[in-house]
Parts: sequence; structure tokens; C-alpha cells
Amino acid sequence: MKRNNCFLSILFLILFFTTALQSYGQNVQITGQVSDAFDGQTIPGVSILVKNTLTGTTTDLNGMYSIEVEVGSELVYSFIGYEKQTIVVDQQRTIDVAMKPFATELGEVVVVGYGVQRKSDVTGATSTLDDEDFNKGVVISPAEMMQGRISGVQVTTNSGEPGAGSSVRIRGSSSIRANQDPLYVIDGIPLNITNIAPGAATAAGINTSANKDPLDFLNPDDIESITVLKDASATAIYGSRGSNGVILITTKKGKIGIKREGKLSYSYYVGISKLRKKLDILSSEGFMNASNKYNLGLTDMGKKTDWQDEIFRTAITQSHNLSYSGGTDKSNYYASFGYLNQDGIINRTGIEKLTGRFNASQKLFDDRLQITTHISVSRTDDARVPIGETGGYEGDVIISALRGNPTFPVFNDDGSYYQHSSTYRNPVAMIDLTNDHTYTNRILGNISASYKIFDDLTYKLNLGLDHTNATRKMSQNAELSYLVNDGQASIANIELDNQLMEHYLTFDKQLNESNHLTALLGYSYQKFDEKGYNLIVDGFTVEGVDYIDNLGYGNYDNSITGSFKQQNELQSFYTRLNYSYKNKYLLTATGRADGSTKFGENNKYGYFPSVGVAWRLIEEDFIKDLGVFDNLKLRLGWGLTGNQEIPGKISQLLIGTTANANYFFDGENLSTGTTFIRTPNPDIKWETTIQTNIGVDFGFFDGRLSGSIDYFYKKTKDVLLLLTSLAPAPTAYMWSNVPDMRIKNSGFEIDLRGIIIDKKDFLWSASLNFTTISNEVQDLPVDLIETGVASGAGLSGTRVQIIKSGYPIGTFWGKQFLGYDADGISIYKKDADGNDVKEDLGSALPKFTLGINNAFTINKFDVSFFINGVFGNKVYNNTANALFSMPSFSKGNNVTEDVITSGESIDNTPEFSSRFIEDGAFIRLSTATVGYRLPFKENSWIRSLRFYVTGSNLFLITGYSGYDPEVNTNGEYDGVPSIGLDYTGYPRARTIQFGVNASF
Repeated sequence: MKRNNCFLSILFLILFFTTALQSYGQNVQITGQVSDAFDGQTIPGVSILVKNTLTGTTTDLNGMYSIEVEVGSELVYSFIGYEKQTIVVDQQRTIDVAMKPFATELGEVVVVGYGVQRKSDVTGATSTLDDEDFNKGVVISPAEMMQGRISGVQVTTNSGEPGAGSSVRIRGSSSIRANQDPLYVIDGIPLNITNIAPGAATAAGINTSANKDPLDFLNPDDIESITVLKDASATAIYGSRGSNGVILITTKKGKIGIKREGKLSYSYYVGISKLRKKLDILSSEGFMNASNKYNLGLTDMGKKTDWQDEIFRTAITQSHNLSYSGGTDKSNYYASFGYLNQDGIINRTGIEKLTGRFNASQKLFDDRLQITTHISVSRTDDARVPIGETGGYEGDVIISALRGNPTFPVFNDDGSYYQHSSTYRNPVAMIDLTNDHTYTNRILGNISASYKIFDDLTYKLNLGLDHTNATRKMSQNAELSYLVNDGQASIANIELDNQLMEHYLTFDKQLNESNHLTALLGYSYQKFDEKGYNLIVDGFTVEGVDYIDNLGYGNYDNSITGSFKQQNELQSFYTRLNYSYKNKYLLTATGRADGSTKFGENNKYGYFPSVGVAWRLIEEDFIKDLGVFDNLKLRLGWGLTGNQEIPGKISQLLIGTTANANYFFDGENLSTGTTFIRTPNPDIKWETTIQTNIGVDFGFFDGRLSGSIDYFYKKTKDVLLLLTSLAPAPTAYMWSNVPDMRIKNSGFEIDLRGIIIDKKDFLWSASLNFTTISNEVQDLPVDLIETGVASGAGLSGTRVQIIKSGYPIGTFWGKQFLGYDADGISIYKKDADGNDVKEDLGSALPKFTLGINNAFTINKFDVSFFINGVFGNKVYNNTANALFSMPSFSKGNNVTEDVITSGESIDNTPEFSSRFIEDGAFIRLSTATVGYRLPFKENSWIRSLRFYVTGSNLFLITGYSGYDPEVNTNGEYDGVPSIGLDYTGYPRARTIQFGVNASF
């Protein structure tokens, strides 16, 4: 059905294209109005010229104009202090233009916490992406849209699974126990970033599935801009949630003008995805040749099965987006509907998503009152198969495919699945006999009212709600040989509510010719509710029924049930002062007080101040006289931010009744007493990050080259750890802040943008971002903390990473592999006494990252490509450690070609060591796009039409031997997260995408 839909869509595009070409070439009368993009004020005296002619006009005192031009010509709008704009005349009768101040003067508007500012007035470190900057291709979340595009922001997609989660780190890792994700704010609503994927029943060897992206409910087509707040001067307005950075996402709205006709937009694409590369494991012939060579006598069933081919497929993705928007000088609106159906490259995996959005704004009472609303709804269906982030020797789908004997058949002669044993599994059977879907419904919305009390004083009330309900339904058929108690069904549900109420006053006044003051004072209250339940039933033996819909056929005597509920609250008071003197000396002072139920009774509130100053040197005569710079500004910021994303209730006492509980004897009866599970600590408080930022913004050559350079230094103190309790104590461990411990991050960020060639029919622009970060743990109160749980046969209890003073977070720690001795046994580095030495094997944190984008406009064609790279990091190839060794091969597991010729003995023990630590550096051609835009007559019903082809993950330069070095399997231990582990990571696909964008 999907391929038929694809054929009909292509046929529609051909008819569409034919109709469109009928419109071309005549004179039309164009009227419109030109205004300032920042404040909406009309601009008189704007020059409007027909490109490459002397024909032109200027706007009147009201910013209005009228000009007769030929369809297909280009109108050039220019005015002192503003960016030049060029607009192609298609079928329009009215063209209203919102002009932006020169980027070289940093006059464009940027979104900041609780408002907007001209970029010329910003003292903090911020970066903004808009539609032209976003990553193209099959992207379904904001993290994918900005990956590699912003300096100081490292986005690692945890796997290639559709809807996979991402690790986002802004200026390094600043915590051990607390959440390190940034705060996301969507249209003014701060989100509660938590795992919304319910768990499910697992089988031996298959543990918890990977987390999905909590932001995949958003439709990328609805996003107008993404702004990243990096330093304390920018993030302190969010106080206890600002230490990991803040990402502000703004969705689209209708354009405001005297009269805006409604605009209907439609976009469609179809993508074709395949596995980028297969691992070079032995064929059936090579497998048996190696078996005979080493006299292993491995089973030969005579088949030629490529198990990777059996589980991977060519996947099809389709996306439709329809929107309608418009506005007047009093109101605007934007409504959209989106549909995405993305197949995964592993059979029976994928994501299907429906989204809807409505944004609107209305001014009332002589524009003193403005009502604004943003509402989004979504329903997502995630289809999964048994792939676990960790597991035992039996293995999940990917492990079973890689280790599978290539001489084994997929099916028996009677059509049933061949299953060699409960521990040597058929991955095709695992896929086909498991039905696993997660259905997620989400509503995110807010309504705000802004009332201008006086011309300089505005009050704003913002009410928001974020409601999520996710249900995972999973059944495993009784035919699967590894199920212990016949067929199994599980249902798990999570329900999340995030309620927001905030109101604040903004005072904005030009005091006199030299002094401008903006002040903000506000209050915010947010409540987070989380609850869920789960049910697991096994014992299903009836064939031909859906276990989920027929739970009564199972054995309820063995059922497992559970539920939970928790609530947290956050109350905040905040203020900000912006002062400008002569538009060249700038000051920003911010303060926020946060009170959270997550913390101890003695430290409910935390206080987070910051200050930023800037000097716009370009306004100084001695800089102007140099005739070199178009823009030059120095920035300095300092401040404190916090991290409240810690496990809930850890400051409180937890007791329970367990098998090893205390007992009470009253002389006659023995009764169960209580066990202390968690020792209370009323002094638990926020982790606090102190950050200093020094930056310079610059521009040259009439805006042709611009950019910024920043140096940052930040330290996190009061680090939260689970430490051994001081005796006597009711429990062995207790949560506590460590006042003397520090986590340090420092580095440089460089952002450059340039227009290299700007000719009549040829434009070439480019951008580059570069980041280097140094991370170090200091004064850890214990020798080390272990994390990074290794999975697979022979690796139980192995932990591969440590937290240790003097080393970065994510340090791999183990034996140094030196090769094999004459008997094929591993040799490791030893100390003077002949003992094996464990030492630093490198860090999963990169030393620097790089992103390069090039964009070309050639007449009606556009071409762009984006390259990103990560350097200096290590990856633990847990898959190779678990599978690819001669001892593994001797047990009947398949291996890669190089293992057979390595010289390793089948009697060797492939322990974790530097042998399996690999260079994780890579350079990736992330996307490349070629597009063509068609012109139209004035009376055409089509405003614009663009066809394009985009390729994603087209090439990868890396020395890593696994599927992809960009991977982050969750191997956390005792709540301490790991970085850079690869165990059966779902591979990233290579995709070719064909699409069209049209507006009417």
C-alpha cells in the first residue's frame, strides 16, 4: 500500500508540474508596505529597484509603494542600516516586506528568556538557527535539526532507530548523578525532560530497550527557530535548570501586515533508506573453512544464510505537511497538519506520527491587549523489535544476527522457524513473533495575555499545560523457544502532566537620548505529576489470538503488576535588568530564586545571580576611523546556575518491608518489621555551576564576513553523589552534596559566516563552527566511581568507565592490550611486580568538533551540503568484545574476517582491555541537497513550487570497525551514566529523499 501511495504521489507531482508551467511572463502592478522586522514600524524612503535595471520607486511616509514589473523579475529592497532583500515576482499582487537590520550591526531579533532582544543588545553567549540553517533530510526532532550546526553544542544520536533519543551536551558534561540534558522551552513552556517510553517485559539476554526522543512529538515543519542559550548571563534567568544550557524553540506564526492573504503551503517527501555498510562477518563457506582449519567441528547444515540480510531491509519514509497561515496588523494565525510514516531499516521497526498545530494572536483595545495561544497535538506509534541496550550472552536481534551460524536455515521444511536452541536464537523469529508498539498521545499548549498598562509598562500572564499519555503493548509468541513460561504479554503506561502559571511585568523605556532601560520582574509556578502502571502475564498457549486483546488466556497466577506515582513542584521569582548607554555600553543583570520539592528541608531555595557587560566598539570613533570593521563588540559574562534534575524524594526517608527486614517478637508472635531503604538528608541542595564567558562579535567587508569567538570556563560545585554512610547509619549509602568536589569544563567556540560570491545568477555562502572542550573531575572524595556496564558472554560484572580526580568524565579504564604471545594468549602491560596494570584508555568526550556548511544559488537552482566531524574521542566496541574473538568462534558464533587471522587462541580469554577501545573520530557528509524553484504568472494559483533531492549520511570517514562511531548505548551503573559505549546499536541509515514544497 505504501509503495502505491508513493506512485500516486509522484504522478500527482508530474501533473502539478505540468499545470504550473502554463503560467509565465506578463507585466503586473505590485503594491505593498515595508516595515521593520523587529518592531513592526513602517519605513519611509526604502529604495525598490527592479534588479539589473534603472526602474524603481521608494516608499512613502507610511512605508507604502507601488510599481509595475514583469513577472519573473526580481525586486531589490534596500535602506541604510538594513539588510538588502531580493524577492522574485511570481503571481503576487501585494508584496509586504519586513526588513531586518544589518547582521553586521547585530540588529536582528533573537529570542531570550521571557522576551526578545535586538542581538546588538545581547551580552550573553547565544546562537540561533532558522529554517535555512536546519539540517535537512529525514529529521523528526529538534536535536537532529541542529546536530553539528552550533558551536559548543554536541548532539549524539544514540542510535539509528526511528525516533531514537539523543544526548545533547552544551559546553561539556557538568554532573555525575544529575540529568545533564539542557532545559527545553517551547513557545514559553519549560518542558519536563524525562523518559516517556514505558518499559516492557524482557527475555533472558534482552534487557531494557533504548529511550526514545522525548521531543519527537514536534513537527519539524512547524519550527521557525531554535535559540541556544549557553553562558550564565543568558541562562541564569532559568535559575536551577540553567546549568546545562537552555534551548528555546519557537514555532511558526502567520505574518503580520496591513492585509495578508491566507497562504496555503504543502510539502511532501519520500525517502529511501538502506544500511550504510554491513559488518564483514564470515560467509557460510568462510565459516566452515575456518572451522575445519582449527578442527572445531562446528555444525554445518548446508545453507547459505546471510543473517544481516535477513533482518535489514530497504526502508521507505513518507511525510506530508499542510499548513495555512495569514494575518492583519491586528492578528495572525497558523494552522498545520503533519503525517510521517518512517520505516526502520530493521524489519518491523518504524514510527508513524500524526501532528496538528494551531497558533494565533489577536490585538484588542487599541492594541493594548494581545491574546496569544499555541496548541499542538500529536499521536505517535513506535514499532520495535527485541533490541536491548544491555543483555546477556543469549543476545537480542542484532547480536543473534551477527553471531548466527551462516549454515543454519531460517525456516524448517514445514515452514516453522528453525530455532537451534533457547540460547542460540533465530533473529527472524524474534522479529516476526514479537509485536511491540508504543502509542503516545501528547497535548502541549499555552494561552497568554499581554496588557500594556502604560506605554512603557506591560503585564503578561502565561498559562501552560503539557500532557502525555504513553502506553506500550508487547506480546511474545509461545513459539519462541527462549520463553520460559510459554507466550507472554505486557502492558505498561506512563502519564505525565506539566502545569505552568507565570506572570511578569516588563518596563521598557528610552530614558533620554543616551540611556535605555528594560526591567523584568516575574513569578512562576510549575507542577509536575507522573504516574504509571505495568502488567505482565505469561502462560499463553492458545494459537491464533492476540495476547494483548485476550489476556484471559494467560496464567494470571504468575502475573506481575506494579504502579507508581510522584509529584514535584517548582516555585520561582526572577528579575532582569538591561541597561544601554549611547547604544555602546551594555549591562545585563539577572537574578532568580527557585524553590523545589526535590530538595531537603534546609535547602528548599537556591539563588542564581548573573551579570553580563558588553562594549560595542563599532560605535567608537577610533574603530570607525580604521575603516576595517562593520561590527565589533566585546562581551563578558559571569553567573551562577543550578541543576535540579535529580532523582525524586532522595532527601526523604524511605522504608519498606523486605525479606531481610527486622522482626518484632511480642513473646508469642513474630511479625515483620521495617527496613530502612534510604537515609534522609535534609541538607541536600542544588548542584551549582559557576561560569565565566569572554566573547567578541565581529563583521568585515560590508557584512560579507561575520562571526564570533568565545572562551568559557565553568566549574560545578556541591556535586551530588551516593556515598558510603558514616557509621553508625541505618543504610550503607546516603545521598549527599560534596562541597569540595568540582567538575571543570573550559574551551573555545568559533562561529564564522560568509558570503563568498554574490553575482547576478550565482550566490555562494558558507558557515563554519568549531569547538574545543576540556573536561576534568577534581577532588573526588573517593578513589573512583565505576560505570559503563559491559554486556555479553564472559563480561558479567565488568565496568569499563570511571569517574576519577584528574581525569575527564567518560574515561575508559582498564588493561593495556599489547598483543598475543606465542600461544595466542593476550599480553597486557604489567607493573614492576609483574601485575596487570589498569590505566587510562582514553575518554569518550571529543577534544573538538567541527561543522561546515556550503550553500549555492545558481539561477533557479539551489545546492547545499553540510559536513560535520568529531575528533579525539574513544568508543568501546562492546559488540566486538562480546562476539568477535576466537573463543567465541569456537563456541559456534560467527565472527569478522580479521578474527580468524589475528593469531588469537581459542583458549584465550577476551577480557575488556584497550583491544576493544577504538578511535571514535569521524567526518560525515551529513546532508547534500539539490533543488529547483519554478517561476509563475501573476494569475497562477501557485505562489511557489520547489522540487529537491536530499541525501543523508552519504559518506563517512572513520577508523571505527562497528556500524557507526556515533553511538551511545546506555551502560549506566548505579545511576551513573556512561558515554561512548556500542552494544548492538541500531545502525544509522543512508537515505535518498525526493520532495516538493509548494505554496498557494
